Amino acid sequence: MEQMAPHSLAQNGIAEHVSQTLLEHTCAMIFSKNISKTLWPEAIVYACYIKNRSPTHALGSNITPYEAFFNRKPDVSRLQEFGTKCWIMVPDQWHTKLDPKAEQHLFTGIAENAKVW
Repeated sequence: MEQMAPHSLAQNGIAEHVSQTLLEHTCAMIFSKNISKTLWPEAIVYACYIKNRSPTHALGSNITPYEAFFNRKPDVSRLQEFGTKCWIMVPDQWHTKLDPKAEQHLFTGIAENAKVW
């Protein structure tokens, strides 16, 4: 841990660089799909999720931050493009026989503990 002068962002260059990178990825994800800027929190979380599962030269050859921390390869099988249309099933108790069984939404990220069927 290092002490820094208050309000001096230049003293923490690595964190500022990562923050800027995540912000740029977030903007690209939002503007490429022409979706509402109000989804920026979900976009930045997903950008970080992807960054942590992508190889980086800082850790050596072909290793991800996730792999360095958890000592196992990340599962990237559920990665999707941010903002794509997806269908979410509506539980039976929430709809009648004539209602649709699924609703269309935008993909905004992966819930770590979500049940996959």
